[in-house]
Amino acid sequence: MKFSKKTVLCLMATFAFCAMGTVLTSCGGDTPDSPEPAPKPTPEEPTPAPVESDELRIMSFNMRTITSADEGDKSWDSRKPAIVSMIKDQKPDIIAGQELTIPQRTFIKDELPDYLMIEIPGTGPNGGNDVLMYLKNRFEVVTSGYFWLSDTPDTPSKSFSVGDNKYHCTVWATFKEITSGLEFVAMGTHFPVRTNSAYDASAYIEARQKSAELCIARMRGIAGNDKMCFLMGDMNQAWKTSKGEDNADGQRILGIIKAWMKEARTEVKDNTPVGVTSYNSYGSGAMNPNRIIDHIFYRNAEGLDFTTIVKSYNNIRYISDHYPIMLRVKLPGIKK
Repeated sequence: MKFSKKTVLCLMATFAFCAMGTVLTSCGGDTPDSPEPAPKPTPEEPTPAPVESDELRIMSFNMRTITSADEGDKSWDSRKPAIVSMIKDQKPDIIAGQELTIPQRTFIKDELPDYLMIEIPGTGPNGGNDVLMYLKNRFEVVTSGYFWLSDTPDTPSKSFSVGDNKYHCTVWATFKEITSGLEFVAMGTHFPVRTNSAYDASAYIEARQKSAELCIARMRGIAGNDKMCFLMGDMNQAWKTSKGEDNADGQRILGIIKAWMKEARTEVKDNTPVGVTSYNSYGSGAMNPNRIIDHIFYRNAEGLDFTTIVKSYNNIRYISDHYPIMLRVKLPGIKK
């Protein structure tokens, strides 16, 4: 077959174009080995500046575990957004949290990225669910740890000789404020509680006394006599009876702590509404003095005020069966 000169030139141009395409990508399109365009660099987000403040806001909050007994507004699914709203509103620097199981801790960490959490590995179904949370742009952890409220505090174990098999523990950390270099110790705890009338009540009283002794012994070893320190949590022990009289057990147990530290509720201005207790039982029962079982103790700090936070959030009247409590202290002018 004979081709015209014009046709030959067209065919030669086509072959040349395909040959060039083979080098670049192939005539038929991209091959698996085709290089992809280089991605555009993603600009790095600026590191937030360290938080600066001349005060410290210390919170203790029993957030209530997940249980099928809590329905409606009492359920964790109903309460959890309100708890996040409360923390964002109150802006505590340090939070000692109690009763948080693994799913609850995961949610809190996801929803509050400004905070980091110190937790005890493996705790969940059998108790021991204490955590410390702190503002990551304000503090660094120098050292941290935990111990069990038991005769073998460095081994996972149930609390002393109580009737149930629940684990109770304490978590602690030495923090350093980034801007000033100030170091202090925070310790969060949850003392044993008698949940079944069939259990011997005296065993729980003894366990709470030993828990107080253990916490103070460990705190003195960590903080020494001069470092600012805080011990807070649900101690399941009140100073008073339901009638407002001195509770001998409470005076003895909490007195162990108060012998070395100050109690925030009585040492500084208390903004708590009259008659309000820390345990609210979702509004069930009377708010008698024996329901004041959540406490904050401090040492080597200038206390400003204490508050029991009763505000509703997200239209949830009770965000837990305990109210959060918070102490504000003024920081000394210590520089790096």
